[in-house]
Amino acid sequence: MLTLTDRAKAELKHILHENQGATDDGLRLILSQPGDFALMLDKKQVNDKIVEDEGRILLLYQKDMARILDNIVLDCQDTEKGKMLVISK
Repeated sequence: MLTLTDRAKAELKHILHENQGATDDGLRLILSQPGDFALMLDKKQVNDKIVEDEGRILLLYQKDMARILDNIVLDCQDTEKGKMLVISK
């Protein structure tokens, strides 16, 4: 199961707010290349896993990614380039 830290939840909410996402929109987690991921604003699809916080959809991903994301933690870290979402085991 994918786990989001409080910092990651706050950053995802910020990104959704900045992109004026509707309440039924979320950020879709996609693998852009091995070991790397990307986020895009999207609507829930039939076979999606959904991560919510306080009734708000934060993150969406396809069910077939669930195995890849098992025991993974999504966090937000401050870097020289600003805030960055990072995945770790």
